[in-house]
Amino acid sequence: PKQRTYIEHESENIHLMSGRMPISEANDVLYAHFPVEEAHTIGGLIVNRLRHIPVEGDSITEQGYRLTVMEADARSVIKVRVERL
Repeated sequence: PKQRTYIEHESENIHLMSGRMPISEANDVLYAHFPVEEAHTIGGLIVNRLRHIPVEGDSITEQGYRLTVMEADARSVIKVRVERL
């Protein structure tokens, strides 16, 4: 089954989202400026930065946000915690 993209707002500065969330949508919701040239999804951006399939707990800092992998499998990022720094 195709996973639905979603975003949960834990607080004003902390959000949980699907690794499949399109970067353009995340930018719209968070008023952020994550680069859309390098990847299409938030999970793809993390993979691109780390240069490997991340495991739970891996994180990157991008555009004033910390993106932490909350859930991943052998092929992709499933859930991401996005925290404004």
